[in-house]
Amino acid sequence: MIQGLSISRKLFIIAVVILLLTVIPLFYVTQKSFRQLGDYASRVNQDQISTLSRNYLEQIAHAHAKVYNEVFKRITAVSALLARKSAAVYNDTILYASSPLRPNALRFHESSRMFYSPDSEPVITAYWGDRIISDEVKKELLALTHMEPFLVEAQTLIEESLAAHMITLSGIGKYHTRNPVARARCFNLPPPDQFDLRSGEPVTMFTRNPDSIKKTRWTHIYKDDVIDGLMMTASSPVIDRAGTLRAITGIDVPVDAMIRELTRSIPTTAAPGNDTVTFSFLISGDGNIIAFPKAYFALFGLEIDLTRLRQSDDIFQYRLSDSTFENVRKLSHRITQSGEGLVDIDLDGGRYVLGIGHLETVEWKLVVVSRESDLISSVSKTQTAMNESLGLIWKNFISHSLLILLFSIVVILFIIRLFIQPIKKFVETTRQVANGDFSITFKHRKTDELGMLFDSFNEMVQKLKLSDRMEKEHTRKLERLNQYLVYSEEKQRKKIAADLHDSVVQTLGLSLSRIKDLREHHHDQYNRDLNEIQSMLEQAVREIRTLIYNLAPPILDDFDIDIAIGVLIDEFNTRHNSHIHYTNRIIDIPEMDRPEKITLYRVASELITNIIKHSGTDSGHVELSLKDGCIALDVQDEGAGFDVNPDDPTPTEGFGLYSLSERIANFGGVLHVSSHPGQGTRVELKLPIDPAK
Repeated sequence: MIQGLSISRKLFIIAVVILLLTVIPLFYVTQKSFRQLGDYASRVNQDQISTLSRNYLEQIAHAHAKVYNEVFKRITAVSALLARKSAAVYNDTILYASSPLRPNALRFHESSRMFYSPDSEPVITAYWGDRIISDEVKKELLALTHMEPFLVEAQTLIEESLAAHMITLSGIGKYHTRNPVARARCFNLPPPDQFDLRSGEPVTMFTRNPDSIKKTRWTHIYKDDVIDGLMMTASSPVIDRAGTLRAITGIDVPVDAMIRELTRSIPTTAAPGNDTVTFSFLISGDGNIIAFPKAYFALFGLEIDLTRLRQSDDIFQYRLSDSTFENVRKLSHRITQSGEGLVDIDLDGGRYVLGIGHLETVEWKLVVVSRESDLISSVSKTQTAMNESLGLIWKNFISHSLLILLFSIVVILFIIRLFIQPIKKFVETTRQVANGDFSITFKHRKTDELGMLFDSFNEMVQKLKLSDRMEKEHTRKLERLNQYLVYSEEKQRKKIAADLHDSVVQTLGLSLSRIKDLREHHHDQYNRDLNEIQSMLEQAVREIRTLIYNLAPPILDDFDIDIAIGVLIDEFNTRHNSHIHYTNRIIDIPEMDRPEKITLYRVASELITNIIKHSGTDSGHVELSLKDGCIALDVQDEGAGFDVNPDDPTPTEGFGLYSLSERIANFGGVLHVSSHPGQGTRVELKLPIDPAK
């Protein structure tokens, strides 16, 4: 199919195919490079995010440890301040008792078998040391009224606290809280014979270990008496001037509240709505758990039964080393012995990162726990954004590449047109030369191979022009020679006819005249022989006259060719008793040169003779007309016909026609024969005429 295309289209197709074969691999390499770039960027991004997230987690642990260290330091300071103020009161009990802030108004509650201050007072005062309040205790109660404003202020300063309180070894308790539930529970404590507050962790940690009574200490986690939940207390000893432990002051901090605060304050890098694992817990320097979210007990393999904790002497003593998981048990030692930093651990089929911060005030460890996948959860989001960006870049690359490809195709088409345009003009020029116009030359300015081709063509045209001029000159000479030959032949025919007329015919005429005289003057016995001789001579005269007419028909000198052919056909029909029909379609016949007229006449005579002699029929049809600037002669018969083979003419059939064709061709005409055995013969010839004549 491509063979039928023009060279410009072939070049365009080849150029486009080459361009596509270049661009398609380029697209593939570019897409592969984009994919590799995306994979590399994803790996680098994941590594960077992982590193940054781990560093961020470590910074969070450090920052929150620092914050909570300040919180615990503040709580410790306030608890110690309350203890020092209480010590001052005990050192001057008589002075402070002489000027109480309010009188004693304790009332005995039978249900709890304890003395309570009225519910309307902001600080709840209770006494359970005895069924009767002694004078010494009354004096102590009056003096301790001066501690109530400090308890109120202490709880105001420590927002994280549930209550500020003090418990004396004599059985007096003062308690301030803004929590209505905790306040109500204070009036419903169990009787002293069931549980004595002096047996609780805030007091016993000093009474059981006298060597540690000089500084504030944080209790273990214990079950609080006034709220449902675990509590830890910053407990400070109250020591009088004599060095006697008289009471303790404490700031109660709920474990659940601290856990909520720890968890709430830990930011997460995970996307919103994801099932993230990020929380914090506190452990003491000796490995005891201070605060740990219940929801993650199972994650760390901690089997903790909180239901057994009922009162404040029920101590929460669990360690990470109590875990059922070996790697968690090993983790406990690493946390307590290490400083701040990061620790990795595998839990529940996932990787977890622990950021460790140190609380110097209490010698505790704040541990921030995050699932590693949550730390780098933004990788997928970043990966999605990166893929979208790469997709957009790829689309832009494709669109721009297609535009460039389209532009390149247009440029290729334009260049091919520029390249092909002179070739098209060259082809048109060759066609003009092929049609015989040798006067033109192909003008160009090229110096490349095409220029060499065009120069060679122009040189060839010049040679063809010279050759054509020489050929035309030879043709003119041949035409003149042919005309001269025809003219000479006709002249010779006339001379022969004249000689025959002047000699043989005259002699025969005289002979006939003498024979007539002899027949008139001699005996009748010779008349028969003389008549026979006379008939033979008369026949000879007629034949000679016919020969003279055929050699130089005088009708050609007096009439046009159409009339001459008509007379010729009439003579043939008369002489041979034939039925040759003649149709003359020429109304105004142009003038013809005598050689052309004689040649056409002789050819018509020869063709009619062929019908009579060779066709096997005495009928035919002759038509004369003007066609395409030529005189056309059409001669037909319905006789025997023959096989036409112009390359191998036979003496009886084709040689005469071949001779006629050559004679017509000498005048630029053509002769065409169509015949088949049994189907007759048709001869068509055309002889060009000069319109200028």
